[in-house]
Amino acid sequence: MKNIKAIDVLNQCIEQISSMTSEEFLKIKEQRGILNKEYNLEEYM
Repeated sequence: MKNIKAIDVLNQCIEQISSMTSEEFLKIKEQRGILNKEYNLEEYM
């Protein structure tokens, strides 16, 4: 198994986010908000 560095994961996330359109990004934020409401994730964060 390859040694995965946190910085590589972070860079990959940044790449994916920056290639998204703002519409896609807002959709994901909205979905996360819905999940937070459904599962009350704030308690665990």
